[in-house]
Amino acid sequence: MTNGRPDLEQLFDRPEACEPVRELLSMFTNRCRLRIFCRLSDGEANVGELVEASGERQPLVSQQLRNLRLAGLIDRRRDGSRNVYRISSPHVHRTMAFVRQLAADLHQERPDDE
Repeated sequence: MTNGRPDLEQLFDRPEACEPVRELLSMFTNRCRLRIFCRLSDGEANVGELVEASGERQPLVSQQLRNLRLAGLIDRRRDGSRNVYRISSPHVHRTMAFVRQLAADLHQERPDDE
């Protein structure tokens, strides 16, 4: 244990111990899913709002929402005739906080394209 946290080498001493982390992180590697997470990290949204935020077509967004629900990372509720989605996993909230900070840091490091 270092600094009050478990040592990563001990946590991942077996290949299968890495799998849950790999599975979660893989959900952030798809541009559409990442944009969905970005929008949902600001609060609930319906499919139309997620289509707009992602810049993708509705069938693709719906497919990714289904994948994220099956993975237990988002929840869906009915609001009248619409489905409204929200992040359900605290791991996603923490990862999105890191992603936002990383994006801000990378943006500051890049020279402006003029």
